Amino acid sequence: MNTLLTPNPYFASCTRREQTIWSRIKIGHTNITHVHLMKKEPRPSCEFCNISLISIKHLFLECPSLTKERKIFPRPANTDNIISIKNVKLLMYFLKKKQFVQSNLNTL
Repeated sequence: MNTLLTPNPYFASCTRREQTIWSRIKIGHTNITHVHLMKKEPRPSCEFCNISLISIKHLFLECPSLTKERKIFPRPANTDNIISIKNVKLLMYFLKKKQFVQSNLNTL
């Protein structure tokens, strides 16, 4: 059996939407971080701190306004730890809590 085609056990309890969101975050191409390109607008600042330009790294590691929320992750030393496939459910909880992911909107 080809191991590349074996279902990932960490995705067993995830919806297809959550899998898609995780994949987009993993490659760094989300609606939040790239919509300005389609609209031909300048890159936006973080809506939480207004200090830095929006990026996946900023949201998950640097934003001072999200420090408390990031404490749910076991080892948030770098982006790879936070977006690890083992943390999919924690990542979805974080995103929903901060309203990055809403049921009707394609925010990410």
